[in-house]
Amino acid sequence: MREADILFAMTAIRKMLAQSPRAKDTAKGVHEFWIPWEEPRPYSAVTIRALERLQKLGEMEVVRQKDGSMVWCARPAPDKL
Repeated sequence: MREADILFAMTAIRKMLAQSPRAKDTAKGVHEFWIPWEEPRPYSAVTIRALERLQKLGEMEVVRQKDGSMVWCARPAPDKL
């Protein structure tokens, strides 16, 4: 797994959230639709690693939906909790 790919994914995710702060999606959806990968795309593990890093930085959170699916979204700012 290349560090450059993880950083690329993190940048693309941040850009998407800046454009659409309420955007949310599964890890697979983030990998396929949020990140403008060039072919061949890296494995989805790269996107998962990027999401986990953003979560550790307090920028993202993962939320369980009523149907049991897990979606990633921007973590609300502390003043909006």
